[in-house]
Amino acid sequence: MKTIIYFLLILAINLNANSQGLASFSKYPPPEDGVNFDLQREIINNYIPEIPVENLNGKTTTLATFIKKNIKYVGKPILLVTTNSFCNRCIQSIKNMSKKGLAEKYNIIVIYEITDTRTDDGLKEFINKKEFNKEYPDLLFVKTTQGNSAKYLITNNGTPLFLIADSNLRSVYSSLGYDDGSIETVLELVENQLTTREKISYDKLVKVVPNNDKNAYYTYEFTENDNKRMVKMFVKNKLINNISYIFNETTYLFDGIFESNYITYDEDSNIVMKPASKIEYKEGVPTKSYTSYYANGQKETVYPLNGTLLSYDEEGMLVTTGPVKDGLGDGVYKKYNKGLLIHEFSYEKGVLNGPYTSYQSGVVITKGFYKDNEYYGLQKDYDKEGSIVFETWRSINYTEVGKFANELAFVKKDGRYGYINKKGEEVIPIQYDEAKEFKNGFAKVTINGKEFYINKFGEKSE
Repeated sequence: MKTIIYFLLILAINLNANSQGLASFSKYPPPEDGVNFDLQREIINNYIPEIPVENLNGKTTTLATFIKKNIKYVGKPILLVTTNSFCNRCIQSIKNMSKKGLAEKYNIIVIYEITDTRTDDGLKEFINKKEFNKEYPDLLFVKTTQGNSAKYLITNNGTPLFLIADSNLRSVYSSLGYDDGSIETVLELVENQLTTREKISYDKLVKVVPNNDKNAYYTYEFTENDNKRMVKMFVKNKLINNISYIFNETTYLFDGIFESNYITYDEDSNIVMKPASKIEYKEGVPTKSYTSYYANGQKETVYPLNGTLLSYDEEGMLVTTGPVKDGLGDGVYKKYNKGLLIHEFSYEKGVLNGPYTSYQSGVVITKGFYKDNEYYGLQKDYDKEGSIVFETWRSINYTEVGKFANELAFVKKDGRYGYINKKGEEVIPIQYDEAKEFKNGFAKVTINGKEFYINKFGEKSE
C-alpha cells in the first residue's frame, strides 16, 4: 500500500503554465498578496540590481555601485536586509547581525524603504541616536523608496527581505518575512562555495544544506547563457521539473519544454513520479496541444492550439472555458465554481483586455476592466439588489486608491497623495503626505505635519 502523500513540485514562481496568454512572468512584477517570489527573485536578479539609493549623507547612487565602493570584506558574501519601519522585530533582526558577529565577517547592507515623510523622519531619528555608531559600527545603510524595492527586489511591499549574494554580487538565496535561522548558515555555505548561484540544495524541512550533504533532498540547478535561463529541480537526484526561459526586454518567456511531475512515496519511502504536464513553448506560446493532469489522474486542462480550452477541478467539474486561436486565448472566457458562473472576461491574442464581470450565487457583484493584462479603470461593486455600493479606480500606477466620494477618490503614488475623477484624471495634484475621502465637498489633507481641508478644486478651505 502506498503512502498517500502527494506533492506538486512545479517551480514556485509567479507564473501560470496553463495561462491563456503568453506563458511568462514580468521582470518587474506588481505587488500581489499571498505570492512567494523567492525563486522568481533569484531567477531575475542574477546580480544585485542597480536600484537607485541614497547613502546617509544624501548622495544619490545605485545599490550595486554603493556596495562595490563601500564593502569592507573583499571576497566575502553580501547580505542585503530591507526594512520600512523600526518595529521591535525589525530592530532586533538588525541588532542580531551585530550580536552574532556577522557584520564583522560579512558585508551587510541595510536598505531602508521610505514610504512617506514619517518613515523618512523615523530614519533620521534612528541614525541620530548617540548609540547608533556603537550598536551598528559594521553595518552599511542606504535608503530608497518602497516602490524601488518592490520593483527591483520583488519584495511584494513586505519586509524584511534577506538576500544573500556571493562576492561577485550574484544572487544565491533570499527569504522574505523573517530570519528563520538560516541566514548565518547560508552565508557560511556561500563563503565556502558549498552553495552557489548555479546550485542550491535543501533538506526535507526546506533548510539550506551543502550541495554535497547526504541530507540534501531538494536541489535547484540554474543555467544562464546570455538571455536564456534554465531551471531544473531534483528530488533525491531525480529530475522532477524542468523549464527554460528567454528574456525579452522586460519579460521572461517560456521557451522550450516545460515538464513537471507529482511525486508519491511507496511503502519503502521510495519516490514514485506521476506526470503532471509536458508542454512545448516557443517564445511563450505553446507549439502543440496538450493535456495536464492532477495527482489523482483527473484531467486538469485540455489545451488545443485552436479550439476550446477546458479546465477542471480535481472532481472533474468545469472551471474555465474559452476559445484558443494559434495557441493563445482569443475571445470571451468563463470561470465556474461548483457549476456556478463566477467570472467573465476576454482575451485578445493572449492579452487580457476589455470588461469583466464577477458573480456570486448568480448575482453580479463587480464590474470593471482589464487593459494589457492588468486591472485598469473604474470598478463598481454591487449589493444583492443590484445597487452600486462602492466605486474605485484600478491601476498599477498607484499603490493605494480610495473609494469615490463626491465624484473624487484619493490616490497614492511615490509616497504622496492626490485625487482623481472617474475618468482617471488627476484633478488635484499628488502632493500631500496624507489624504482622506471627500465628505460634503471637503477632504482633510496633511502636508509637513499640518492638517487642513480642501475643496473639490484643491483649494484650501479657511
